[in-house]
Amino acid sequence: MDVIFLSVSIGSGHHKAAQALEEAIRKKYPKSRTMIVDTLKYINPFLDKWIVKGYFSSLKASPLIFKKIYEMTDEDGDTIDISKNLNRILSFKIKKLIRNFKPQAMVCTHPFGLQILHSLKKRGKIHFPVVAIVTDYSAHKFWIEHNIDAYIVGTKSIQQYMVTKGIPFDRIHPIGIPVLQSFTIENNKEQIRRDFKLTSKKTALVMGGSLGLGEVLNIVKRMLLLKEDIQLIIVTGHNENLRKEVLKETEHSSKDVLVLGYTEKIAELMDVSDFILTKPGGMTVAESMVKKLPIFVTSPIPGHEEKNAKFIVNHGLGVWVFKEQDLEDLILSNIFQCPLRFHQMQQMTEFFSRPRAANDTVELLDQLIKESEDAKSGKIQIGPNTNDGTG
Repeated sequence: MDVIFLSVSIGSGHHKAAQALEEAIRKKYPKSRTMIVDTLKYINPFLDKWIVKGYFSSLKASPLIFKKIYEMTDEDGDTIDISKNLNRILSFKIKKLIRNFKPQAMVCTHPFGLQILHSLKKRGKIHFPVVAIVTDYSAHKFWIEHNIDAYIVGTKSIQQYMVTKGIPFDRIHPIGIPVLQSFTIENNKEQIRRDFKLTSKKTALVMGGSLGLGEVLNIVKRMLLLKEDIQLIIVTGHNENLRKEVLKETEHSSKDVLVLGYTEKIAELMDVSDFILTKPGGMTVAESMVKKLPIFVTSPIPGHEEKNAKFIVNHGLGVWVFKEQDLEDLILSNIFQCPLRFHQMQQMTEFFSRPRAANDTVELLDQLIKESEDAKSGKIQIGPNTNDGTG
């Protein structure tokens, strides 16, 4: 199976979804050729730096304006779609990549790449299957393209929403967001605790995503005020300044605290944690659910992460911490004082988890590639996908 993945390096979730599917492909087909392409960086490094830097700068400087732009571009009606027009102009370099690699299918984990392939497909420049993996628990308008062969989404509610936008039901598959295999296996908890010098007491995992965003330091300060004997694992990602601040804050704490920067051991750390406090990035939510961790939502990015937070709350997977000063009460009432509530959140995360998402997506790719190649050879006429959408 020869597959190109188009991702974008805004956060780590888009790349991780591609890596998870690449891992599953190589496991099933060891001789496969795969390539993960950072789309904007590949097309133009200057453009990539400008867009990514602008994205984070706008979030930091004007989150309310960012939210308004997100909502305006998600509305129905005729709008000036700069992103789609820009991607059509930039598609020439992706055409060269396709000519050189000759993929059997392409997978997009971000709308930028999807819009490029939509443009090429619409103009008859490519004829292989194009699959989109929606990496949040909602689908922005930018994902909606009508000649994409399959959409992989996290829930049936997203499937139903996309149908209202004109995407055929049988092209939308609520398989789930693919996660790396390390999240689907239960690691040896005692060994992990020994490796990290942790105890077996109630443990909270505090994260701010790969970039260490959000109010991590303030969350840590609040957690240190808890009277209950609790262990903290704090991951600050690539934010070295934050790591130093957290170390200073926790240096003289009586609680057991482990502070880490960026680490590839998140799956193992989740295995020895009882709940997680985190920004609700789509991939983090998917991983947490597979690990059956109740989720305390902190500092969601306006727009897509706020919708992820609503998904968490509405489906009983966790709690949205609107005000940091309420954190201690929320932890007490949902974890320590009400074991039933804690158990229910664990059950709901397990119910909505999709540990087989990567494998199921590979099976779907198998089917789409076979249908495409049979059509090219004249064995069948290409038609609507007949999958019932249940994944």
